[in-house]
Amino acid sequence: MPTLTPRDLVAVLEAHPELVEGEADRFAGYGVLGVYFPSGDVLALRRHAASSLGWACTSVWHRDRTGRWVFYQDTLPYQGCSRYFASGIDAALVAPVRVVWRDAFTFTVMVEYGGGLEWRVDLAPGGRTHLVGALVGLLPALVWERPAAVRGLGAAAGAALGAGRLRFAGRTPDAYRFLERPKKLWHVRSSRAVIGGRDTGNAIEPAEQVSLGDVWLPSRGLFAIARMDIRKGETLRPGRRESCS
Repeated sequence: MPTLTPRDLVAVLEAHPELVEGEADRFAGYGVLGVYFPSGDVLALRRHAASSLGWACTSVWHRDRTGRWVFYQDTLPYQGCSRYFASGIDAALVAPVRVVWRDAFTFTVMVEYGGGLEWRVDLAPGGRTHLVGALVGLLPALVWERPAAVRGLGAAAGAALGAGRLRFAGRTPDAYRFLERPKKLWHVRSSRAVIGGRDTGNAIEPAEQVSLGDVWLPSRGLFAIARMDIRKGETLRPGRRESCS
C-alpha cells in the first residue's frame, strides 16, 4: 500500500473530520508550526477542519519585523485562534484565507487583506519526522495525562527534529491550558512569502525562537497534522474519539 502524502492526509481529514469527546474546546486539523524569514517576518498556519465550537477555521499568524503580531482568520475573533491568544497579539483581523495544494508536498496560503499575503510552503518527504510523528501518535493516553511526561516529550521531539524548543502542553497568553497531540510531522524544506508586496526571502533558521505564551514556534519549520484540547486554567486529559458532523 503506497504511503499517503501530506496532501492525501489533509484531503481525508477535510472530508471526514473527527474530534475527541470531552468538555474542553477540541480541534482537529493541520498547520505550519512556524517559519522564520530573513526579512524578520515569522509566519504560522492553523487549519481547524473540525472544531467543538461548531465551525471550521483557518488562521495565519504573522509577526512582522517590528515584533507586532497579527492573526488573520476567516471567522470572528472569538471563534478562532485569537479567542485564546488575544492578550499576546496586537490585532485579530477577519479575512478570507485559502490553502491551495500545488502537488503532494507543496501548498500556497493566501490571505485577502490590505496588500495581501501569499505564502508558499514546500514540505520534505520522508526523514526522521515520520519516525518521531509515528512514535508520538502511538503513545498511550496515560502519558498525556502526566504534565512532566508531556514536557519531556516536547523537549525530546524538538531535539530529535532539530527544531529547538517545542511544547506540547502549557498555557496560551490568555491563561488557557492547551494539550497538543501531533499525529504526523514533516519538515518544511523551503518557504517564501510576499506580504503587502514585500518579499520575505527564503526561510531561514533564526538566531532566536519566538513564542506566544508556551506555544513556541520551532526554529526549523514543521508541518503537523494534530489535534488539540484547550480549557481555561485546568490540566487537560485526552478523551475518546467521536465523529464530527
